[in-house]
Amino acid sequence: MSQSLQLIGFHLLLFAVVFASYGACCLVCFLVRRWHGRLSTLLSCKPCVSKTTRQDQEIVAQLLSRLAESHTRTKQFASQAVSCMPGRTQLPKFAWKLVHQRASGLLVAGSVLSATTGLHAQESDTGSWSSFQNGGLCSTDSELPTRWSFDRNIAWEAKLEGYGQSTPIVQNRQVISTSTSGPNKESYHLAAYHLDSGEKLWQLDFDNPTPVKNTSYVSRAAPTPAADSSGIYAFFEGGLLVAVSLKGQVSWSRNLIEEYGPVKARHGLASSVEQDDQHIFVWVERGDEPYLLAVQKQTGNTVWKVDGVGATTWSTPRLVRIDDKRVHLVCSASGKIVGFDPASGARLWEFDEIANNTSCTPIPLGNGRFLIGASDGRGEENTGKGAASNGVIQIEEAQDGS
Repeated sequence: MSQSLQLIGFHLLLFAVVFASYGACCLVCFLVRRWHGRLSTLLSCKPCVSKTTRQDQEIVAQLLSRLAESHTRTKQFASQAVSCMPGRTQLPKFAWKLVHQRASGLLVAGSVLSATTGLHAQESDTGSWSSFQNGGLCSTDSELPTRWSFDRNIAWEAKLEGYGQSTPIVQNRQVISTSTSGPNKESYHLAAYHLDSGEKLWQLDFDNPTPVKNTSYVSRAAPTPAADSSGIYAFFEGGLLVAVSLKGQVSWSRNLIEEYGPVKARHGLASSVEQDDQHIFVWVERGDEPYLLAVQKQTGNTVWKVDGVGATTWSTPRLVRIDDKRVHLVCSASGKIVGFDPASGARLWEFDEIANNTSCTPIPLGNGRFLIGASDGRGEENTGKGAASNGVIQIEEAQDGS
């Protein structure tokens, strides 16, 4: 009798392990495919990803294979997940690590962020990765690690408070993250970790001006903050805009809901903070009366506020240098790309011969050129369709001087 009970217990335990493994594999595959379009914009610059596509596929395959070892059906699921990746936009080097980060709720650093820091140090000697995509700066450094596992090329792990869809940034050897928590995203969190050890240095908690049910269908601390040697500038999709010192002290804070009204947007906002030396640029492309905002870093005062693009977007405004004297602030939204004057907010030009660009941030290439990508959209039937809108756009002066 006892042996029978033991046997039944063993089979129940085995079933639970297999079920959990299958569920975990499904979750990872779902995350890989759901985040594929957004992850592919992290380092869209071709030199940064051209050497890593096959290796990234192998890394994801290894992860899925580990989850699939306990059951044949899970192996088939993992194989199908990996086979769907060829022919799509190339995955960047950091794709697997970010999938692991968001799936486990952990902020993972070390070789990933250390390598990232090295990239920007080569470009500007600041030793930082100070904003989303580092403002479009990338490198062809061949010494970067390209393989990770649970026990390889990971220096440390740190538990995030709640859940965050933003990317970590690095400033003054601090890794800075944002996240949100609560059944209705009642709280936002801004935290800093030591780049070398992962030790949490400080954390600030803020009330969300616009609580909404916390589900996978809405943005959850999606905008990435920006930073410089003077501080950190964070925007949260609920309408909170804050500036914080590198020691974790609030310099100023603004509630954009109180100032400009509620934010209602399809699946929430995701545009990250863009910056120059003196200003930050915040893009609130809500459903009604969208707007673009320039704010002084030091005081938090508004420099200018203009109408937004008027189309769905989850991309980030990007400063694109035209020549030694001129810079344009370029915003990409569904079926439209618009250039603004970062000094005045004036709308300079508009380009509408594009599609599937709702989540693709422009990548500066120099001399008034930028790379714009497009996502395939949902479903296998759309695979490869985004390629028709991938390309380089040149900003040129019109005959009338505009």
